Amino acid sequence: MCNNYVKYSRDLHNDPVFKSFSYDYRHIFLTILVNSAFKPITLNDHGVMIDLQAGQLMTTIRDLVRLCDEPTVDKSKVERALALFEKCQFSRQETRHRKTIITITLSNIYDKRKNENETTIETKSRQDRDKIETQKKNDKNDKNNNLYVPTPSGLRLSNLLHQSILKFQSTFKAKSLDSWPRHIDDMIRLDKRTELDIESVINWLQTSDFWKKNILSTCKLRDKFDQLQIQMSIEKKEKELKSNLRSTLGGIEVTEYNKVW
Repeated sequence: MCNNYVKYSRDLHNDPVFKSFSYDYRHIFLTILVNSAFKPITLNDHGVMIDLQAGQLMTTIRDLVRLCDEPTVDKSKVERALALFEKCQFSRQETRHRKTIITITLSNIYDKRKNENETTIETKSRQDRDKIETQKKNDKNDKNNNLYVPTPSGLRLSNLLHQSILKFQSTFKAKSLDSWPRHIDDMIRLDKRTELDIESVINWLQTSDFWKKNILSTCKLRDKFDQLQIQMSIEKKEKELKSNLRSTLGGIEVTEYNKVW
């Protein structure tokens, strides 16, 4: 950064992946960019000397939220953005002495033209243009434009269903297996299902000859979840009634009772 300007390649704005990011994610990345070291420096972090190379920023998630200075950017959004940038190979992060070191990994991002009088991008102008963009692309586009990053719960439960299917059908070939975690995450985030409820239904499916052959994806699991929970509850009550009756009769099987069930 020099004289309130930072020079970087205009190719960044033409990058199709960068253009697909929401306004907030682009703002977060540019905030990292303009606050990163533009040449090798050494910083003193509470007595610990830390060397930074060009394109590196030492910060914390809280400080990065403050640097973004946008009401729609919070700690959770910054964490998701950093995970996305790493997945898209825009940056990587590591922890040193309780601080996060973010490294810009895009090649040729900084404008290396020697002529200092050539056109540069002014920070204030950039912010003004981005604020106009956010009126056209608000947070409603956030989930459509952002690349999906599966949660640990989504991965674990989708794998549980997949492995359960393979136990009774070893030749099963799942379609769009990469999309399975997203349906689980949507069940938790949008449908307000608990992780425990989903796991219980998946485990119960293997006891039902009918349903285990018909629920062969997380999409189908989400679609039939209410019906599955009801059926699971009915079977549980039936087993409890039978168990209670046998206990009352001293373990004697009652033929007429069994015919009812």
